[in-house]
Amino acid sequence: MKILILAHNLRRGGGIVLGTNAITSILKVAPYHDYFFIVPKTPEYQHLDYGNKKVLFYSPRNLFGRFLFDSTNLKEICKRYNPDFILGLGNFGLTKTGIKQAVLIQRAHLAYSDYRIKNVLKRIKTIIQIARLKKMLPYIQMLLFQTETMKRRFLKRYGYEGEIFLFPNIMPNHPFNLIDTPQFRILKQYKNHFKLLQLGAYYEHKNFELAIKLFTKYRRELNDVVLFITISPHAGVKARKVLQDIQRHHLDRCIINIGPVEYSHLASCYNASDALFFPTLLESFSATYVEAMRFGLPIITSDLDFAHEICGDAAIYFNPHSVESSKDAIIVLKDDLGLRRRLIEKGKLRLESFPSWDTSISNLIKAMERLAQSKIT
Repeated sequence: MKILILAHNLRRGGGIVLGTNAITSILKVAPYHDYFFIVPKTPEYQHLDYGNKKVLFYSPRNLFGRFLFDSTNLKEICKRYNPDFILGLGNFGLTKTGIKQAVLIQRAHLAYSDYRIKNVLKRIKTIIQIARLKKMLPYIQMLLFQTETMKRRFLKRYGYEGEIFLFPNIMPNHPFNLIDTPQFRILKQYKNHFKLLQLGAYYEHKNFELAIKLFTKYRRELNDVVLFITISPHAGVKARKVLQDIQRHHLDRCIINIGPVEYSHLASCYNASDALFFPTLLESFSATYVEAMRFGLPIITSDLDFAHEICGDAAIYFNPHSVESSKDAIIVLKDDLGLRRRLIEKGKLRLESFPSWDTSISNLIKAMERLAQSKIT
């Protein structure tokens, strides 16, 4: 079977984790198919071993160039390759091709109708994406979701009636090693503090601003707590504002920015921390939860539906809009070693409920093979 795989939208953070691991497992469990991969032109994808399969490394110059590629170039590529099936891993497929398609809905904003994006440009971009998605849905035979929460919210919003496949994001295929990095050495300096790690790039919904309000109001109560964040100062105006506010409020000893963490260095940062602090406001899944469980960190996170589905009883929950609620959760965990150990053990048990990448991909390929034999409706 000839399969066109669209992963060029998975260019950052969790999208890269999902895309690279999905492709690795596809090539491992079903190498007998003919594939054409369209992926971002980034080191993470360029380092993969595609064997003799076709690959196009795509790098968008700007929004208009990306729109042109998605609306015109992709259809030309599809016409020349003439696949039997299209797998879209980054929220979108193609329209009017007459070819069976499965699409993974990975961007949470597309499903959460009750979340309002503050940034005007990003709000407009999301409105355009939703319009594009609605236009595309009649041509999609199967939708993939990472959680039941995403599936439920999406179906309520769009009323899709095609096939559904649950495709959870899981731990990477490759092992992690402890590496003595500058970031690791910074974390180790604070051995007399309770070290919280808020891992991730800056996005509005990641709620980094909460930490500034938290430590401004409760600096005395949290005097032995330090929060490490991983923001790039080049991630936009709002990211820079967070870093400037930390300095302006003299919080640089409470909130320490260690900068973006390379994927191969994750184990070292988790190992040197005492807990994951994750006040996010919406997620489609987030591998950060699963990583924390794997590396033995208790989790403090938002009291929201997606977090409960992923973490279950392996986390302490708080209101992500309340500094008092987040402060209370941190102090409860900091002061109770037994609770921390119980959450770590529950996290390890919870990990066992997640399938491996190879299992998920094998089941997906079987579903695609079955669907390819059916008639388009």
